[in-house]
Amino acid sequence: MSTLNAQRGEIVPATSAPGILDRATKSKIDAVEGWLTDREAAFLYHAARTCTLVGGIVEIGSFKGKSTVCLGLGSTAGTRLPIYAIDPHDTEIQAVHNAGASSLPVFERNIAEAGVAHLVTQIPEYSGDVGRNWIRPIAFLWIDGDHSYEGALRDAVLFAPWVVDGGIVAFHDATQGALPQVVRRVFGDAHYSRLGIVDSIVYATKSAVARKSLRDVLVLAALSQYGRARTLARALHLRDLFKRGLRLLR
Repeated sequence: MSTLNAQRGEIVPATSAPGILDRATKSKIDAVEGWLTDREAAFLYHAARTCTLVGGIVEIGSFKGKSTVCLGLGSTAGTRLPIYAIDPHDTEIQAVHNAGASSLPVFERNIAEAGVAHLVTQIPEYSGDVGRNWIRPIAFLWIDGDHSYEGALRDAVLFAPWVVDGGIVAFHDATQGALPQVVRRVFGDAHYSRLGIVDSIVYATKSAVARKSLRDVLVLAALSQYGRARTLARALHLRDLFKRGLRLLR
């Protein structure tokens, strides 16, 4: 069952429990600039730590390495799965947030300082180019690259077929823009079940014998209504602000 945070217009599952991070781990993650909530960081850490499947962890979209550090620390505490970090580090959006420069040097410094560089294979290319030649099994696929409908769907189409049975696919910012449509299309497939939402992350388990539960159906339904719910939440928030303003004027 999901609840709506009217203040921010977010759908948050009442049953999500990504776990907590110890102080040392959280400190290393907090040292890296990026856009992850504490719950999202904990989800990535625990997903990597508990993954025991054959294959590697593929990260599409690294920027300065915050999610890479989460995955690397989790993998280090678990079965030490290799991480393939795919990011050209020279997109226009990244340039805006990095004074016009490539984010690669900062990324390399951050993963080294966090002590996870030995697990990370850097692939400084666009995911579309990498995906067309990808042949490795994937235990955990983290999609946080191009946020357009076409770009996010392309990443899923190219890499998800390599996710092993029992592996996890997770989208970041999946409750924003066009991404709810992408997630519904991908996870609506019969091979995905055990869907969940952690703040803006939506994830699912891939299985040849998957069968969607009522919760899975509710998560997909929540995503289909997210845009409308977000608009309503913002309208209610603006209405509340307007009422407060009127009270101040009286």
